[in-house]
Amino acid sequence: MGRLEGRKAIVTGAASGIGRASAELFAAEGARVLAVDRPGSNLAFEHSGIDVLGVDLAEDASPKAILRWTCSAASTSCSTTLASLRTPWSPR
Repeated sequence: MGRLEGRKAIVTGAASGIGRASAELFAAEGARVLAVDRPGSNLAFEHSGIDVLGVDLAEDASPKAILRWTCSAASTSCSTTLASLRTPWSPR
C-alpha cells in the first residue's frame, strides 16, 4: 500500500518536468491524480490512476472543469500547482 493510497491530487503543469514527475510519483504511491496542462500538451501517461485535463488555466471555464473532477473524485487530499501564468513582466 502506497503512502497516498485512497487520496486524490491535482497537479497543474503536468505535461513535463516537476509537474509530470509529481503526477507519476503521486499515482505510483496510490493517489488518484488529475494531471492538468495546456491543450495540446503531452498528457499521455501509462498509469491508470492518472486522469488528464487539457485546459488553459487563464480561461474562465478552467476552474469549473477542475472542480467537476474534484467533486466526482469525492474529496481532494492534496494538490500542487506547478504551472505559471505568463505575465507582462515574465521572461519570454
